Amino acid sequence: MPAIAARVTHMTFYGEHIEYLLAHPVLGALQVMLPRQAERALPGADVGVMLHVLWDAGAGLILGQD
Repeated sequence: MPAIAARVTHMTFYGEHIEYLLAHPVLGALQVMLPRQAERALPGADVGVMLHVLWDAGAGLILGQD
């Protein structure tokens, strides 16, 4: 499964989860919700940082702009 590169534009802490808003030049805005424990695997994942993102096919949800 290939990874895509996207830049972190915003982070919000929700107790046990962290929401990352990412920007990709072709796909546009991406919203990623991670369990707080997963943050340890992303040291330095702050606003402005480029991340490589991948997910299982059944784990993603694509929403239209409407």
